[in-house]
Amino acid sequence: TVMDAPARVQENLARIRFQIGVASDALLSVTQVHGNEVLEVTALEDLSEMSADGLFTQLPNVALAIRTADCVPILMTDKKARVVAALHAGWRSAVADIMGVALKKIQEATGIKPEEMIAAIGPCIGKENFEVGEDVKLSASELQASESFFTPKENGKYLFDLRSFVK
Repeated sequence: TVMDAPARVQENLARIRFQIGVASDALLSVTQVHGNEVLEVTALEDLSEMSADGLFTQLPNVALAIRTADCVPILMTDKKARVVAALHAGWRSAVADIMGVALKKIQEATGIKPEEMIAAIGPCIGKENFEVGEDVKLSASELQASESFFTPKENGKYLFDLRSFVK
């Protein structure tokens, strides 16, 4: 894995905070682990040592950040902008129903129903390039995933349309 120099990462985060107008301690993220853990942010605190793949908050002037490369970034809010959420969905998180987990936790914490939420799905690996094995296909079938998300290849693997699966 190629990682950017820490000083460059910090500079980029400072630029983001400046552009969106949040304090230096108000851009929060966690250590992502390709699971379906979603945490509620109830106070400004350093979450970088915590493991999860999703965050949500009702706090004003707080920004939530996730990092993705091939994985799917999902940003959510409700129609009245009372809550925001940021989710990291690789195939493991997606088939572990991270969106369903997030919606349930948001409803439990806020009373906001899933049908009141809207989501934006960001760029991710395309269905033309994401080769997976039978294990991913079987895992996805546990969520009653349609066969249409998988295109068989001659080598016994599949091309997986992760974006459509998440949608």
